Amino acid sequence: MPPRVLIIEPSPELRRTFARTLVGRGIAVQVAGSATEALDLCAEFAPDIVIAAYHVGDEPASEAMREIKRSHPGVVVLLTSDAFATEQTLGSIRLLPRPSEPRALLDLLRRAVTADSLWLIRRSTATG
Repeated sequence: MPPRVLIIEPSPELRRTFARTLVGRGIAVQVAGSATEALDLCAEFAPDIVIAAYHVGDEPASEAMREIKRSHPGVVVLLTSDAFATEQTLGSIRLLPRPSEPRALLDLLRRAVTADSLWLIRRSTATG
């Protein structure tokens, strides 16, 4: 089963571009334009990785990401923003510079999540 990635991004153009990029690499993808939509999608999609823009509309995504971590403990959450120049952490949530094009998104995934950790996530999700 391919890894599942949920992208939470306010820009419809970036949502489409990022989804097309990841699907082209064999990754199952869902996209959301708001934190509320993302929480609804998580219940049915059960992502392995969530990549979220820090601000989605008028709402910061950080509280929604904490809720996702509570309800899906194995999920890797990557919170991105133009305000982050370097990687930081907020508990178990990684704060990263926001990708603005497909290559930056792929680089972010390569740096943040290794193939081994994806396998462990898929395995724990299947058995737990």
